[in-house]
Amino acid sequence: MRINACWIRPLPGPLAGVAGTTVAEYDPVGNDIHAIRTKSGQTYSCSQWCDILEPAGAETMAWYEDDFFAGKAAATVRELGKGKVYYLGTIAEESFYLELFREAIDEAGVNRLPDLPEGVQVSVRSKGTARYMFIMNLTRKRQIVSLGGEFTSLQESSK
Repeated sequence: MRINACWIRPLPGPLAGVAGTTVAEYDPVGNDIHAIRTKSGQTYSCSQWCDILEPAGAETMAWYEDDFFAGKAAATVRELGKGKVYYLGTIAEESFYLELFREAIDEAGVNRLPDLPEGVQVSVRSKGTARYMFIMNLTRKRQIVSLGGEFTSLQESSK
């Protein structure tokens, strides 16, 4: 057993081969606001941390737009087996993650409810050929969810 063992390898250490990228340099920028640009041309603000990535098998999916790291990779993606490995080298604004997750979900062919209100979660479970959709409102206000089809409410049928 090793205690206080340190990997003398660039971050992400033993996961660099899986991620297909290494961290060449990093900058703890704190509350300073910087910008990243995605392949779609959309720009987002980022702060707290800026890893400068060196892809080694991964594809760059976002670049820094300013300061000394302008043009350097900020986020990468690598296809691995039947999935993908994402490495995000910064803390971006929420809309960046919404775009990233939307694209990943659509690419994976996962059904989603695009207009799901904030604070509402949907989960689908199946048993045999039966499928059950659970809709959970985690807020204190009434929410309306458009399902785009006809469904039978088990809650209503049990009364």
